[in-house]
Amino acid sequence: MEAERRVVDIDAAIDNKPLGAYQFAIICLCAATVVLDGFDNQTIGILAPSIAKDLHVNVAHLGVVFSAGLFGWMIGALSMGQIADRFGRRWAVIISAIFFSLFTLLTTTATTPGNFMVLWFMTGLGLGGAVPNALALAIEFAPRRLEAKVACWVMTGMPTGAILGGILSTFMLPVAGWRPVLYFGGALPLLLSLCLIVWLPESPRFLIAVRADAERVKRIMQRVLGGLDIDGISHFASARAAARGVPVRELFTEGRAIGTVLFWVAFFGNLLILYFVLNWFPAMLHESGMTVSTAVIATTLFSVGGAVGVASEGYLMDTIGRRGLPIAQLVLSALLIGMLARHHTLPWFVWIITAVLGMAVQGAQGALNALAAAYYPTSVRSTGIGWALGMGRTGAIIGPLLGALMLSRHWSLREIFMAGMIPSTMAAVALAIFALRLRRAAPTPTRASLVADIESA
Repeated sequence: MEAERRVVDIDAAIDNKPLGAYQFAIICLCAATVVLDGFDNQTIGILAPSIAKDLHVNVAHLGVVFSAGLFGWMIGALSMGQIADRFGRRWAVIISAIFFSLFTLLTTTATTPGNFMVLWFMTGLGLGGAVPNALALAIEFAPRRLEAKVACWVMTGMPTGAILGGILSTFMLPVAGWRPVLYFGGALPLLLSLCLIVWLPESPRFLIAVRADAERVKRIMQRVLGGLDIDGISHFASARAAARGVPVRELFTEGRAIGTVLFWVAFFGNLLILYFVLNWFPAMLHESGMTVSTAVIATTLFSVGGAVGVASEGYLMDTIGRRGLPIAQLVLSALLIGMLARHHTLPWFVWIITAVLGMAVQGAQGALNALAAAYYPTSVRSTGIGWALGMGRTGAIIGPLLGALMLSRHWSLREIFMAGMIPSTMAAVALAIFALRLRRAAPTPTRASLVADIESA
């Protein structure tokens, strides 16, 4: 009987099977983690005027607070990705979710801008540790042909969370103030953490890479493959899960160095625009004379458009092409921002443009996440995604600071929007160079699938 036991290629086993209910449940849990990130980032922008009034500061001074949270997010992404690639994705996501839950709740105790900033930094630290690892974990359970779609499905959580935050803030803020909104935002991840502890498994590819107990891998794969008879299997193996030495160094080996840097530039430009809009759009439109409700509607439509854009991005990438689509979206983003510079006084026009802008900006971000997930192998996937998002968050940090600076210097909305065209254009150029270089490069095993995707575009 022992002679009949065989070694099974885990990559082929996952790739040759339709996406099952167990895999879909894992993807939903990972997406729910990202929902919480979108919720926190949207609500802090909407709550900003009330927080500023309560803490007795000018709303423009909260730019430092916003950036502190995003800086914490960046540190969390840069550090937790490496930890996850060494010790596992599952507990990295769970611990990060508990961490940002507790500090979101503690933020409600803030009475000065200083302690609010420290607590929001710690909240960002937890968020940054959770999101890249949730994305990496979901990709680990997906067939190769569905990696782009799964990455976009997971990141749909960000605009979905922003929509939830916008709706909840609109109803709760006038009645209860800003603190109960953050109570809700802190309780959600605590509840989710319990669900993750019970139901979220470790990546079987990661377990193979670190030579974990073969029986543990077999039990997980039995559920993934739907009642597989594991008695006849000796163990699972994966050519895509080779163990590495120093994860960050691997981002610059095997011809990945220039691609890594270009990814960082594209992430930087697009996330600068994304977080500038999320953090400052309500306050900017309100300062220009719009009512608070009109400004909140515009920001919520940006998130609604983003949810539609990210949800459909995987299908559009497969239909239109992974090379052309995100580049076109980044160019479109720059043009739409330019249109806002000329016609920002008409509420209905602003609503339409911001909805389409949300589709373009957040759709492009979904594509960037999918490309990064496909570009890096399993052994450094969390690190690659974490560093791309982390370095990109420098743009998210600079965005709120630039918003505060421009508002404090009394820039007009026209001037602010014209300046906003630059980051999207820069991201489009970086991604175009990345696609051209990858297309011309000799395909190595680590990037063969992505080259094939680009060639088919």
